[in-house]
Amino acid sequence: MRNYCNGVMIGILSLSFLFGCSNSEEAKENTRAITLEEFNGVTKGMELEEAIELIGGEGKIMGESGKKGTPSYQIDMVWDGETGNSFGQISFQNNKMMTKMEKGLR
Repeated sequence: MRNYCNGVMIGILSLSFLFGCSNSEEAKENTRAITLEEFNGVTKGMELEEAIELIGGEGKIMGESGKKGTPSYQIDMVWDGETGNSFGQISFQNNKMMTKMEKGLR
């Protein structure tokens, strides 16, 4: 019983630490809405860091494949749009924009 209580207590403390250390500014930046103008500004061959700077914040990682640092590494990022069910999805391979699609951006 004592081991069980210790495990529960450690779990609660771990969750408290995780939630207590979240940076609200970072959370706002990562959920920034993408506009159609920003989406259109991301062009083939643009580096991921350039796209993030242009859009004004990081999107959500929807998928990764390959090994980081290799030419086959691919990452798929999604930014929510300003209205419900709108988004911009951009894929980067070897840190360069390869494909993109959007739905309902303004």
